[in-house]
Amino acid sequence: MLRAGLCSGTDIEYWRNLFRDYLANTAHNDQVFFLQQQEAHEMEHTERFAVFPADHVEACAGMLDLFFAHITSYPITLTTLPDAVERYHARNAATAPVYMLTRDTEVRPQVAEYTMTMGGAGAGPWPDAFLYYDRDCQLAFVKGECTPRLYRSYVGKTGASDDYSEPPIPVFVHDYEKTDSLIRLTYELGHARPGPYGLAYWDELTGYAVSACPKDTEAHMIGGELLFLRLQLDGRPRRITVELARA
Repeated sequence: MLRAGLCSGTDIEYWRNLFRDYLANTAHNDQVFFLQQQEAHEMEHTERFAVFPADHVEACAGMLDLFFAHITSYPITLTTLPDAVERYHARNAATAPVYMLTRDTEVRPQVAEYTMTMGGAGAGPWPDAFLYYDRDCQLAFVKGECTPRLYRSYVGKTGASDDYSEPPIPVFVHDYEKTDSLIRLTYELGHARPGPYGLAYWDELTGYAVSACPKDTEAHMIGGELLFLRLQLDGRPRRITVELARA
């Protein structure tokens, strides 16, 4: 963070904005874990051992002080990684579904020796996105798009030599209707191999609730701006009609 210019010993706006997203996502997840790590050897500066200059070590220490002062102002639990793993296993017999709505941190990396040595760094701006994963798949949506930009299926896969990416699935929307009290639309999916999948509908959905959805499709309202549909593909074309009504 320091060498990329995202944070400094007196400015941790990037970390604050990133942590903001994690806090917001506690509204639709049973557990949200934020991992903060600092390599111990990077914080040592002696005559016999110095990975980074002394001013970098001091700046990193200042960043951590500011960050922990910030996060402890919220009702969170500070714990270790082993304890977090135990807490997760105590609540979940298998990988739990995770729903993460993310925003642009609005902080840009600097053009510096570190970023250029790493091949440069994207400067954004970055769109809002919705990230989902469970024991069967991983999906990533960009705001406004109903199909995932990234689609990975873990079903029937073994080993770690592949990223399990799946090809795009043709999806069309029919019979879209929106009034002051009702939203109705039908997704039509073409032929695709059997497996897990998901769709998203982005809109201002505050005050709406799902009033109709196929029984074999899970519907989740995320943050008042997204309806996420989790479904299973069986290899045949499908039509999925969803209805939202103002509560």
